[in-house]
Amino acid sequence: MPQSQQSAGPVLVGIDFSESSAAVAQWVRRYFAPGLELVFVHSLVTPEWPVFLSRTLSLPESFMDNARAGADQRLREMALAAPDSRISTRVALGRPAEALADVARELHAELIAVGKHGERGRVRGYTGSTTDRLARISPVPVLTVGGQFSRVPKRILVALTFSSITPLVVEWTRTLSDRFGANVFGIHVIGSAVLGHVLSMSEVTQGKSLTQPEIDRVFSDESDGWRKQLLDAGIPSERVRTEIAFGDVAQEVLATAGREGADLIVMGSHASTVRRALLGSAASAVLREAEVPVLVVVAPDDEIS
Repeated sequence: MPQSQQSAGPVLVGIDFSESSAAVAQWVRRYFAPGLELVFVHSLVTPEWPVFLSRTLSLPESFMDNARAGADQRLREMALAAPDSRISTRVALGRPAEALADVARELHAELIAVGKHGERGRVRGYTGSTTDRLARISPVPVLTVGGQFSRVPKRILVALTFSSITPLVVEWTRTLSDRFGANVFGIHVIGSAVLGHVLSMSEVTQGKSLTQPEIDRVFSDESDGWRKQLLDAGIPSERVRTEIAFGDVAQEVLATAGREGADLIVMGSHASTVRRALLGSAASAVLREAEVPVLVVVAPDDEIS
């Protein structure tokens, strides 16, 4: 989708044959990526036999062959139900997160879309641990689809940070805004440590605490800077608003998404080896709690150091 990725491959859709994953596949096909090449992917995990059974019984050689054939048939039936779309299918071996990441590398995919597990709502699909791990190890952006997703996204909330991944986050936001004709609300969250430093310096230099309007003025240039970055990416000015918030990143992103009626959240996962071991706590919390789809933009493999 982004201009730098126009030659990228298909959009992968994780399918676990639940009704919810079928609903996610339909939404991606009709609303998120209409006209793009899709690959429906099902991961086939070899059953682990209890130790006490493995001594006396073994898995029949035909078991996995039959399971693969059955999964392949079901995927093909799903694809044939949408003859107006370019859909291919793939049955991959391994745990879902690893299998999807491997297929994405093999096919040079543009992104991976999966349904989000939750105790509420109609999307249960992959478990929270699977989507969290996928966002950690995926070589391409991961779209987790949960909550409300019955239409084209028209209000995008993008979390902006001082990170090397931010230009790619902004590029994806611009591309999606263009595709959907969506408005963009950019939010940059100032943590308590930074705000505390500013307030302390005011006490030292001015002998008084800053009022809320004075705090807003201190950070107004930052808000203007983030707005300029979104405008420079090519998003029309009438579609862009930005805000500086204070507090916990995840809490502020989720609260703002609710207040602004966002129907898609875009955020980045930092481009470093740390991402391979641990998804940022803010991104993980947003993935877990968001009531709308979340696109986690990651650095390509060749940019991870």
